[in-house]
Amino acid sequence: MMLKMTFITPSGEEITTEGNVGGSVMEAAVSANVAGIDAECGGACSCATCHVKLSAEWFAVVGEAGELEASMLEYANDADDYSRLSCQMKIAENYNGIIIKVVG
Repeated sequence: MMLKMTFITPSGEEITTEGNVGGSVMEAAVSANVAGIDAECGGACSCATCHVKLSAEWFAVVGEAGELEASMLEYANDADDYSRLSCQMKIAENYNGIIIKVVG
């Protein structure tokens, strides 16, 4: 099943694309050539080049980072309580319509 998601790039551009349930948000962003999602480690959670932020409402849906992801976010620029690494966000059915701010 494909779900819609909107990325807001660092320049303010909105890119709406689709992602497969079970795939990662990072994979959907890379497929749509979303600026600011570099994904240098290919989704291995060993860099922070796919850093994104969520609104409080969407963060409540997606949930908190796991231990490894949280440790990587310590190295991310401008990380806050609503930061996630998009490679670690596995698309679930309740993500339909999600809005994701790319930190870049």
